[in-house]
Amino acid sequence: MAYTALSHDLLQRMESQNCAVCDLIKTTTDRKLDLLLREHVTDIDFMTDFLRQEGFCEHHASLMLKKQDPLAHAMMYRQLLDYRLRTPKKRKEASICMMCNDEKEIEASAVYTFASSLDDDRFLEAYKEDGIVCLTHFEAIRKALKQTKSSFSPVFSDITLSKYDALRDVLNSVIKKSDYKYNEALLSSSERRVWKNIVALLIDQNMHRNQK
Repeated sequence: MAYTALSHDLLQRMESQNCAVCDLIKTTTDRKLDLLLREHVTDIDFMTDFLRQEGFCEHHASLMLKKQDPLAHAMMYRQLLDYRLRTPKKRKEASICMMCNDEKEIEASAVYTFASSLDDDRFLEAYKEDGIVCLTHFEAIRKALKQTKSSFSPVFSDITLSKYDALRDVLNSVIKKSDYKYNEALLSSSERRVWKNIVALLIDQNMHRNQK
């Protein structure tokens, strides 16, 4: 596969030492919410979909709430309130949140591009040196590689698993330094980062997109 703009985007995100796919989804969603608040609150087509889906899921409603835009919330949720009160007996099961749908499309594209870009020397080397993916996307990328019968499947697996072995060592060091015999030992910058980052790498960040 040719090295694409999305390949480059994913490569750049490896420097953050977070899952590149998760990071792409989060930042794209954040930009879409900003755009929504600026331009789509008064858009008839958007509001029709928003009402039909009975708003966002809890996850995306919470993200939007953090934007601290009282006017946009008042305008959107006044209409949703009127809709819910006006048609209480005609309501059907709400369809999936539109933001969740968008994230699924972004994720599918990112996983496919990540798997396809591993045959690029720059991409593979960047992943080997600085990259990491969460276990959820590790399995998704490995599945994509197997489906395309890519020769990079074992290489990707070996690199990723070695990274998790290294993370385990860091966590063991954090635990060791918590022992009273080492109470004067300070956590290194790597240890302070890893004990926090491991949470996002192990939890299923797709969960909200798999619920209605």
